[in-house]
Amino acid sequence: MSICRWSCDNLRSDVYIYECEGGYSVNVRDVHPVNAEVLGKVNFYANLLMKVQLNEQEEIQRLVKEHKENVQKLKYEPLDSPYAGKSFSLDTLEDLHELVVRLEDSGVYVLQKVFDYIEEES
Repeated sequence: MSICRWSCDNLRSDVYIYECEGGYSVNVRDVHPVNAEVLGKVNFYANLLMKVQLNEQEEIQRLVKEHKENVQKLKYEPLDSPYAGKSFSLDTLEDLHELVVRLEDSGVYVLQKVFDYIEEES
């Protein structure tokens, strides 16, 4: 089960975290978008899901086209962290918590929802 994806928070998340058999997998990206505001404040994926549920085909096509154009405008810079580009396999929730704190302290953008998940599962 995915806890956090790179697409979270309009592609701002620097971590991809998921629960897997026997623990957790954490992947840290090596580049970070520096102009993610071009994607807007509305979460594309939530908005798209709503339009799919309402079967608004023309609006779906418009949203996808606009999002693709905006994604092409993104500019990336190397993530300034010793953890950039690294992957981790962790056995416990405590290990996950320790790692995400270290990641955040090193400049990696970890969404609040990751900490909320850890708190809820503890």
